[in-house]
Amino acid sequence: MTDSPLARPPAGALRARPLSPGAPGASTVAPHGARLLPFVVAAAQFVLLVLLVQAYAIESAAFFRVLELACGGFAVFHWLPERARLPFFVLLSAAGTVVVFGFAQGAWLLAIGAVLIALIHLPVAFALRLGLVLVAGVALACLRAGWWHAPWSSSIWPIFGAMFMFRLIVYLYDLRNRTAPFGAWRALAYFFMLPNLCFPLFPVVDYKTFCRSRGSVDELHIAQSGIEWMFRGLMQLLLYRLVYQYLSVDPASVKSAGGAALYLVRPYLLYLRISGSFHLAIGMMRAFGFALPQTNHRYFLASSFTDYWRRINIYWKEFLQKIFFNPVYFRLSKRMGATAALVLATFVAFFATWALHSYQWFWIRGSFPVIWQDIVFWSVMGLVVLANMLREARHGRRRSLTAARRTLGSDLQLALRTVGTFAVICASWAIWSAPSLGELRLAAGKLRVMGVADAAWILGGLVALGLAAVWYDRREKAATAAATAAATAAALAGARGAVPAAPQVAAGLPIPWSAVRVGLASCGLLVIAYGSLVLHYDPAVADVVDRLKNPLRLSRTDAQMLDRGYYEDLTDVTRFNPQLAALYAEKPPNWDRCWAIHRTGSFPTHELLPSRHVAFKGAMMTTNRWAMRDRDYEQQKPSRTYRVALLGDSHAMGTGVEDGQDFESLVEDRLNAEHGAQEHRRYEILNFSVGGYGPVARLCVLDRKALEFQPDALLTVGINDLYWVAKELAESVEAGYALPYAPLTELVRQSGIRNGMSPAEADAKLRPYREQALLWVYQEMTQRCLQRGIKPLGVFMPQPRVESAESTAEMRRQMELARQAGITAIDLLDVYKSAPSMEQLQIAKWDGHPNAMAHRMIAEALYPALAPQLGL
Repeated sequence: MTDSPLARPPAGALRARPLSPGAPGASTVAPHGARLLPFVVAAAQFVLLVLLVQAYAIESAAFFRVLELACGGFAVFHWLPERARLPFFVLLSAAGTVVVFGFAQGAWLLAIGAVLIALIHLPVAFALRLGLVLVAGVALACLRAGWWHAPWSSSIWPIFGAMFMFRLIVYLYDLRNRTAPFGAWRALAYFFMLPNLCFPLFPVVDYKTFCRSRGSVDELHIAQSGIEWMFRGLMQLLLYRLVYQYLSVDPASVKSAGGAALYLVRPYLLYLRISGSFHLAIGMMRAFGFALPQTNHRYFLASSFTDYWRRINIYWKEFLQKIFFNPVYFRLSKRMGATAALVLATFVAFFATWALHSYQWFWIRGSFPVIWQDIVFWSVMGLVVLANMLREARHGRRRSLTAARRTLGSDLQLALRTVGTFAVICASWAIWSAPSLGELRLAAGKLRVMGVADAAWILGGLVALGLAAVWYDRREKAATAAATAAATAAALAGARGAVPAAPQVAAGLPIPWSAVRVGLASCGLLVIAYGSLVLHYDPAVADVVDRLKNPLRLSRTDAQMLDRGYYEDLTDVTRFNPQLAALYAEKPPNWDRCWAIHRTGSFPTHELLPSRHVAFKGAMMTTNRWAMRDRDYEQQKPSRTYRVALLGDSHAMGTGVEDGQDFESLVEDRLNAEHGAQEHRRYEILNFSVGGYGPVARLCVLDRKALEFQPDALLTVGINDLYWVAKELAESVEAGYALPYAPLTELVRQSGIRNGMSPAEADAKLRPYREQALLWVYQEMTQRCLQRGIKPLGVFMPQPRVESAESTAEMRRQMELARQAGITAIDLLDVYKSAPSMEQLQIAKWDGHPNAMAHRMIAEALYPALAPQLGL
């Protein structure tokens, strides 16, 4: 189908079409003397890119090592004779494999790949070779799934899959049809591409295009464009970090159309992560003279769904076109007509897209996901693309030998089409990435709540998008017209026997203008990254720079949801969140498994076991005979003993710190050291805290356990009780456990939450009742204390992270509720203010619980506030 919309590239997209020597418009390779300045300029930019990657921690440490290797290899590659360049690239890629995986694992990766390539080229019938490759693929899949034990590390699987899972299909297709030249060096260079060592998600490079990408075009000219693409990829990755950090949305907190629009747009904007990494990968290949086409081309400005399909992930579209769409279409069109063949071929292409994406995740994660979001997304994409294709097939496309006259009406139509396409695609991406339909419905439902500010910024954003589409369309068409005119002039000059003019640099500069842009922008970004060493940044500016430089720093919304356990059961969340994926990758197995906790089958849902000494979250944890994470105490209070019953969650329990290093033990020791001996009495703080216990569970502990130990004071620790009281009510419904308190059961009934709701949806329904529920719990605690002569105290402190203004306001509100209920509140909201970095106070990068240093800070702040309340 020569005019299929799936086949046409977007206007302005670069195509890999090397020119033959002497052809009109072809560049000739300059002599060594003339190559020196362009080489030095390109090498200097390459060094600047290496420094940028280091300064902003782009991608991974493995990518930085590969980029360093590529920079050194670049300096050698462009001075080698042509016949030595491809073997050198292969050897450089092999060296990169060892650099990334180590000698043993790197050797395994190279060996497995070499065996597959050897099977493809066995001197037997093609059908037999294909069968052998399929058998080998099934065996490797069994090893990847863990059904058989592999003698190599599982760390090589994602990269091995990226190298072979799709490229093997393309290579076999071209080998069967003999559409390109074949050879050992070509095959090794095609499968073992140097940048592929760092990117499990890698463009599906076509083999025929790969072979044609090496021609007689001046490779330094191609290298300069590749360096510019790499810089563009870096910019997209930095922009992705800003989007991730500052446009994150908690669906339960969406209140109006502005927040709902942001919730719908953000997932699509996060594709900058993939687009940026693809630019880095293909840019590095171009730096070594492979004139491969670009992978994405202004996909945010697509004016139709077929245009979108042609602009985003162009390599994937070419892969589907070649392997699935064209064979099905041309075979069926002879039997059932063009329209029916078009429908069925499109269906096959998008079904293959869904299946192959799950197949891709199998090699990356080890499981084959089949989830409704994938099915809905690819179904919607297939239907809208098919509708556009049928429309274009029926009405045709306007063609003219002269450029179409632009009018205000045509520009307005283009802008409206772009805005409409963008809106539908954003909605589709939101469905694809949403954890549940209920959460999506919850956020999208707020589009009806339209304020003046919401309307202003939504309308402003759409107008800006439309104007950008018109402006870039004018630029692309002007560039196309200029290129056509230049090609026509060159053809005429060639027909007259004239020598084509050499390409001129922009504005008469001795170096390309793109090199000037990349150099100046790189230097500016380096100044921003390292300026904090000599300059004093405003705290807000410093926070932005820190978020740009720290790839593993979670957004505030993700950090809160991770702390609250929101992501515990979302096994597919890392498909759309590289930050969480990176943290989960580093997280040791069984990090969250505690052998001192067991399920109860009722509310509270779990409790500690007595007399245990186990490892939990990187530290040893001991429970006493009363199932408290504490020293051993007698149940009957000894004489001349002042007892404090401590009720709290995992922070108060001391999760992730060794026995005796939690703030409760430190305060108790100090009380006895400074006042016990001189007053001839003992102070005991009995720690009844259990990880995951909110206010309602703590009230249960008070009723069922703590009061039996005759405390003189009650100390309840609140981290985020407003959130946790709603979470407890929602979890009781989800798990089917009856709450032990009738007033709370009535609040649950009034809220309308039901089993099967997403956490965000349940949280939104319970928000109007949170304060009422928490106030009731605090009042019940106070009532129990006053009836028994116990002094009710409350400690309120944050988690060791940079809190949002909304989170801080919630903590202050819960202190007000505690005071209203009669609890004496101890304010420790500023306990971590003196810390140089919140990350230094956490037990691990993937776990925000306070470490031993943070517990010491809490103890030092709590002691002077608590002692007067105990009469000291």
